[in-house]
Amino acid sequence: VLLRALPYREPDRLVQVGSGPMANALVERLAARRDLFASVAGVSWSTDVSAVVGGAPQRTPAAGVTGNLFATLGVGALVGRPLGPEDARPDALPVAVIGERFWRERLGGDPAVVGQDVTVDGVRRRIVGVIPARFRLPDATVALWTPERIDPEDRAGYWWMWRLQVIARLAPGVPAERASAAARALVMRAGQE
Repeated sequence: VLLRALPYREPDRLVQVGSGPMANALVERLAARRDLFASVAGVSWSTDVSAVVGGAPQRTPAAGVTGNLFATLGVGALVGRPLGPEDARPDALPVAVIGERFWRERLGGDPAVVGQDVTVDGVRRRIVGVIPARFRLPDATVALWTPERIDPEDRAGYWWMWRLQVIARLAPGVPAERASAAARALVMRAGQE
């Protein structure tokens, strides 16, 4: 498991865990290691979705994120709010945040966009915020993010859907090397279960 510094708030404490996607169960196990990580979050690979906001559908690059990703990275919203843990609960209303470029180019930079609906692949979602252009996860093309729900009751998805790139904020005083060794051991143990 590799840990690399990322370009966000306090980059010396922010690391990417692993070189590829991880299962939801591993994300939760890493998050439980509070002795190593102040927070652990995930983002899925980007995929094109059909997005409709007051007009015709357009193919739009999108990604799922855990509810704490924006807080973990220290990224706020230009307008409205970023996604939060409450948005990832199974009983939460369907919501999304949009990127600054999408907001300016497709919605004219209208601050009243917060509270409007966007239909993403047939699911109506409430726009809760606009994320600054400097946010480029999982890549610079992504224009829309939705909450990734981690459901331990979905046993197949929980253990076998390796879809999240994992980002963590180190606990105060924890060197990246120590966290890397512990994360590597955790992944190896999970692979033996």
